[in-house]
Amino acid sequence: IAITHTAIDTPHGRRGLPGGMLPRLVSREHARAVAAAGGIVGVWKSFPTLVDFVIGIKEMADVVGIDHVGIGTDTYINPAPSASGGRQTTNSLWPEAPGGFVYKIANEMLRQGFAPGEVAGVVGDNFCRVFGSLAGPK
Repeated sequence: IAITHTAIDTPHGRRGLPGGMLPRLVSREHARAVAAAGGIVGVWKSFPTLVDFVIGIKEMADVVGIDHVGIGTDTYINPAPSASGGRQTTNSLWPEAPGGFVYKIANEMLRQGFAPGEVAGVVGDNFCRVFGSLAGPK
């Protein structure tokens, strides 16, 4: 099971979230149920700053465990300048963190006390594990 564009429904999770997005937030119980099934919850980029986004990742990890947290994004991570077509790209999401979306998240996670292995899990390894389990036994 994967929920890919959410955050924990807390005052912090609601920060800067457009009103129409509130139904995307999950309760602690819902997030725990996903984790109990071996799934992953992707924290979405809806936070107003990179620091807030990483705090949202920490909130989720505190509820479900770090092995069940990922980054919920489907926007351009490293587009060519002409590929953006005037749309907001992930690399220009937060004014204080231009370019290098994954690098900025990784650095901020380390700054906020996450271990390197935890960062690796959140930025991709956890999703790879869940997707790999869909292929069945090896």
